Amino acid sequence: MRLSKPLLVWAVALLLIIFGLGCASDAVEVSQLPEADESTDVVVEVVEPVEDVEVAVAPVEDVSAEVVAEPEAETEAEAEAEVAKAEEVAETVEMATIEVRFIESAPKDKFLFSNTGSCELAEAFATIDLTNTAGKLIFDTTGEGAGVEVFQPFEISEGELELVSSERVADGDTGLTVRISSFAAGAQVGFTIDVDDTLTDSDLGMIRVTDSEMSGAEVLLEASGNDAVSAAFGEDNVIVLSAACA
Repeated sequence: MRLSKPLLVWAVALLLIIFGLGCASDAVEVSQLPEADESTDVVVEVVEPVEDVEVAVAPVEDVSAEVVAEPEAETEAEAEAEVAKAEEVAETVEMATIEVRFIESAPKDKFLFSNTGSCELAEAFATIDLTNTAGKLIFDTTGEGAGVEVFQPFEISEGELELVSSERVADGDTGLTVRISSFAAGAQVGFTIDVDDTLTDSDLGMIRVTDSEMSGAEVLLEASGNDAVSAAFGEDNVIVLSAACA
């Protein structure tokens, strides 16, 4: 088919227009790209993928405190052995039991010591203290002191003992100490003296001492090889003390 010259011209013009538009579009896209800076180093890092790491967590066991009990038979055996040992020691240590008794009498009062134990006490010191007595008692040893009417000095009545607190008991004293050099089982030692109360209104008068008035008097026993022990009279006027025999 042959085109007429005018149509051919129009066709060429249309192709030029289309071609021109395409080139302009490419130029715009190229111009929009940033120019590379030759002075800038481009570093490309290749990051390898991190592999999955599996952490194995061990299961937590149930930890509980276990009490390991000793066999009951062994425990009982040890306890029985300790008791047997204590009894054996107790059997090997003989004890002296010292009974101290106050006997109110006229004209002399008496302090009597008795060893009711199973062995001899080699040496002992006994101190009698009337300071805290209910009847405010004193020793009345002369006719000129604080005592009333009848008086009696310190005298050994039985057994082997001696006054060691002083050469003599002064009138109005409230304490004294005696030494018992040897105190066999079943033996008794004692001394006499006058004891008066100093109450303004006493039960039986000041020259006689009732059980209640002696209450509070103390006896301290110091025996060889033993710790000191003490006790106070009650209303029965008797004290019991114990000491190991040497």
